[in-house]
This record gives sequence, C-alpha cells and structure tokens, in this order.
Amino acid sequence: PAPLPERREEEEEEEEEEFYCVVCEKKFKNPKQLVNHEKSKKHQQKLAQLRAELREEEELLAELGIDDGAKSNGGGREAQDETASGAEEGASGTDVDEDSADGEEEGAR
Repeated sequence: PAPLPERREEEEEEEEEEFYCVVCEKKFKNPKQLVNHEKSKKHQQKLAQLRAELREEEELLAELGIDDGAKSNGGGREAQDETASGAEEGASGTDVDEDSADGEEEGAR
C-alpha cells in the first residue's frame, strides 16, 4: 500500500504539465496545440512586436548609458534571440488560425 501515494504524486505532476506561450500569455492542453499556435500569424505578429519593443528599449537604455543588467548576468540579446527564435523554428509558412486550435483554454490570461 505504500507505493500508491507516490504513484498519485507522479500522476498529479503529469496532469499539471502546462504548455504556455509567454509571448501571447496563453495556455494549451498539449504540445501540438502550442506548436500550431507558434506557427500562427497572430503569434508571429506578437513576437515581432515584442522583439521591436525590446530593441527600442535596449537602444533607449544605451543612449541614456543605463545598463539594464541583462548583459552582465548572461541574459543579453543573444539569450533573448535564442528564446524567441525557438518559437519560429517550427514555422512552415502556413498560417494557422490560433483560435481554431482544438482545446485552447479561454481566459488563460
């Protein structure tokens, strides 16, 4: 009887696994939905907008001579580009309407 509680904890961890788009602040039920979302036109537009905003902020900070601290701890532009480009790697050029993705949870914001 002792192994049962351990098994329950493992099952709960699996159920709690989330697939989340930090760019769009949306949750998905499975990785396939997240991948489809990342290929969507809306996601790509938000990603481009976020990159532009980050670039502008970095330029403004550089003009003011302010170090935002990201570069000093290894989280500079390179890390940002790698994180954001990971979302683009699966893009096939086919637009996928994210609103039609099966199982997308509403009110995930």
